[in-house]
Order: sequence, then C-alpha cells, then structure tokens
Amino acid sequence: MVNNAGFGLLATLEEGSDEEMFKQFDVNVFGLIKTSREVLPYMREAKSDVIINISSFLGKNDKEHER
Repeated sequence: MVNNAGFGLLATLEEGSDEEMFKQFDVNVFGLIKTSREVLPYMREAKSDVIINISSFLGKNDKEHER
C-alpha cells in the first residue's frame, strides 16, 4: 500500500481554528490508521506486507513567491 493522503494547514497556532486542526489531524493521522487497518487483512492473506507512507514538503507557503 502506498499512502500519499494528507494535507497541510497554512496557519499559525493563533490563526488556525480548533476545527481546522482537528480535521487535519483526523485526515493525516487517523486516515492513515483507518486505511492501514482496512488493507492489513488482505496483505496478511497474500503474505505481502509493504506499507509506504509519503509526505510532502511542497505544501510550504512561500509568501515571497506569491507576488
């Protein structure tokens, strides 16, 4: 399984709402857990168990280049 799901929150701690932070955590952490739980039984049955998690730094917001 290759997991490339997730998103970044472009806000400071003071600017980001609790709702936004909980949504990001839900997707980025629990989404990975839920997806892995769903696929693990099939991987065990097939005796193949490679999980690759990919994250990206491309979500960085560079204000300098937004002009």
